[in-house]
Amino acid sequence: MTEFNNTDQPPGVGRNRMLQAFYQSDQEWLCMCDDDVILDTRWGDTEYFLKHTDQVLAKIPRHINIVVPLNPTVIRLQHTLSQPIYSTHWRLERETFPTGKLVWHRRSRLIQQHTHIPALEDSIWGFEHWLGGGCVMRLNNIVLKEKSQPSSLFGKTGRNTAYQTAREQFLKMYPDVTVNKLGHIMKWNYIKTHSTTHPRFCDLPKTHTHRV
Repeated sequence: MTEFNNTDQPPGVGRNRMLQAFYQSDQEWLCMCDDDVILDTRWGDTEYFLKHTDQVLAKIPRHINIVVPLNPTVIRLQHTLSQPIYSTHWRLERETFPTGKLVWHRRSRLIQQHTHIPALEDSIWGFEHWLGGGCVMRLNNIVLKEKSQPSSLFGKTGRNTAYQTAREQFLKMYPDVTVNKLGHIMKWNYIKTHSTTHPRFCDLPKTHTHRV
């Protein structure tokens, strides 16, 4: 494990340093993790994954080049893991705008994160991998946990203002991306017309017992 000190810098600056170091190595996978998150071993197959990370990653098809864990602040945790498929399979699900607090990135092509926007740089990075022919998936069997500590990332601006500004900047970067009547950005519609697409799910058989 290598620590990259990114004090007083936007997250994208530190992550870009990680990416550059990774692409100068001979490793196949990079695990890129912020210092305020961990994996929650109370749920799903997280504990097994941590003990057998290399074996699980080796099962993942070559076209998938970014994998993120399930974030329970976004995805319904118990509802998802109670589905029968998780008893027998690792389930990867398409992710068009991933949160990059914890991510596994397979060597493919070096795409750096934007450092001029106040938020969403990790999600836009995933989106641009789709546009570059990559495939971003969420491994629902493993669960993210954020540490309960205050963040000074957004300073006096505030999280909501930063995200709104970033959203507006993203739409300026990609003016052909549409927004529906509810205000949702239709990212997958744009990806489908500008890049190679893949099925929503990729299910890989497990060799151990599942627990929720």
